[in-house]
Amino acid sequence: MSKKNYSPKLYKVSSIILYILGAISLLIGIPTFPVGGFIFVIIGVICFVFATSYRKVYRTTTTKKKNTNTGGLRYGLYYVYVNKNSKVYHDDVQCRSINPSFEMITEDEAKQKGLTPCKHCHIQ
Repeated sequence: MSKKNYSPKLYKVSSIILYILGAISLLIGIPTFPVGGFIFVIIGVICFVFATSYRKVYRTTTTKKKNTNTGGLRYGLYYVYVNKNSKVYHDDVQCRSINPSFEMITEDEAKQKGLTPCKHCHIQ
């Protein structure tokens, strides 16, 4: 069975709706907890858990599509980030596998050095 690719906007809207439902459920459930409000508290917590997971999906799907770095295209050349003694180059300065000490070089230079694109942040 193939996995459906939903729009990132759908995940964003869903997470907002779930956060609102979770907040309303907690506002109703907490004051009435002794007389059966625990169901509202449980529903609120479940809504927050799903909203957080949808928000993570939205963030990962949108950050892979756009380049958030400060390098990119300059003077007709595409710049990337390289760590010292690294075998990969990064498109995104905020990549989770980049070290704080990096240098900016052109993508052509990186390829000439035999570096491969990072599997986390490379833009196709």
